[in-house]
Amino acid sequence: MQHIFPRHAHNVFHGVPLMYPREIDDACERIRDATDGLGVDEKILVNVLTSLSASDRSLLIYRYKDLYREELKDTLSRETVGNFRFLLLLLTMPLPEVEAFVLNVATSGSSTKERLLYPILLGRTNEELSMLKSTYYYIFNKDLTWLMRSELSGDYREIILLALERLQVTYDPAIHTYEKAKADAIKLFNAGEGRWGTDETTFVRILFSSPREHIVLINDIYKKKFVNDLEEAVRNEFNGRATEALVFYGACIRLICLTLPPLLQHWLPAC
Repeated sequence: MQHIFPRHAHNVFHGVPLMYPREIDDACERIRDATDGLGVDEKILVNVLTSLSASDRSLLIYRYKDLYREELKDTLSRETVGNFRFLLLLLTMPLPEVEAFVLNVATSGSSTKERLLYPILLGRTNEELSMLKSTYYYIFNKDLTWLMRSELSGDYREIILLALERLQVTYDPAIHTYEKAKADAIKLFNAGEGRWGTDETTFVRILFSSPREHIVLINDIYKKKFVNDLEEAVRNEFNGRATEALVFYGACIRLICLTLPPLLQHWLPAC
């Protein structure tokens, strides 16, 4: 499954001390100078932030707070305005906080924003789901699972809730054998195309609790035995957001996962 958060975010979550190279301290000083006194040097802010990799920006966020006892996002929020401030805040929030923010936007107002949920929550490691749930609770004082249960409905809600259960397991060839893949393929058929009315919970639980290598084998067996592959089965048995989510999950399994920035660029203008 996908590790999206930088290593520094994992270290902070687990209480591991961070090591900061000199260039990170220099970047912090340049930002402080650009926002100290009358007026803000926006050019310096842009140059500093865009010259850093995503990993180094993550370090910058934590180091700035160590040096100045203030969150970088709070400094920038106070000293900038409008769309420029919004862009800087996205660049200078730890990625778990950015994703928590997007999840909150996705469950506020128009249902068209609900499509922002599945690219964040599906295909993630159990550890990063734990980090995300903790971060969301810290910022918004709400349980993420409770929020999704109250704001969503239908098959899409079931998919999102199952994703939040952290069902991912590590591939073990002694467990994930050909025989198990064959049995799981039959279970998927019996929960979907092989019955009148879909057993959505059973179908999705099998997918989410199977490591990538196992799903690839299940898919091969399913196609040979029942003609359709798993994506075709999903399209036949689900609809709307539920179909979008499970097809996206299949893309993650095939290692063509989309990342957060292009998703934001694609969806936010439509929200």
